[in-house]
Amino acid sequence: MSSFLLGLKTRGFPTSRYPLVMENVRGMANWAGGEALNAILSEASKEIIYNEQIYKYELSYEILNAVNYGAPQFRERIIIVGNRIGKKFKFPIATHAAPSEPQMNLFSSPLDKWNTVWDAIGKLPTAEESSETALRVSGTIKERIVNHCANLTSDEQLAALCEWLLGI
Repeated sequence: MSSFLLGLKTRGFPTSRYPLVMENVRGMANWAGGEALNAILSEASKEIIYNEQIYKYELSYEILNAVNYGAPQFRERIIIVGNRIGKKFKFPIATHAAPSEPQMNLFSSPLDKWNTVWDAIGKLPTAEESSETALRVSGTIKERIVNHCANLTSDEQLAALCEWLLGI
């Protein structure tokens, strides 16, 4: 993250049309008592001088859960969005809610229920038979992984770990 922020400060961008979008795990918001998030917000919002013009990001952040936007997965992420046009970013409102908790959005429209994995993949067509090439290559995967692990180090524990992971 620090190399990204360093790039913002040393190179900058020539115009205000380039937004800043960052995402990370939810825990980043609380890491070290919030110091990590505060450092990112502080550094990214500092003025950048480029060609004798001053640019500054207006930053917004929010923790969003992918399940509330139609993804069949609980995945909370912190999203940081910045722009140099001086406007706060408006995060999208949720489109989905828990089936047991009917909710309304700001426009009084009922939200869709959370999607399940079955909703996402339950109607996929039946897989076709594997090609001869795919079968031949898949038959060598375990051997290639073991060989790779053995070449990484002479440490017998690493090789044992690879064997354990592969169940051989």
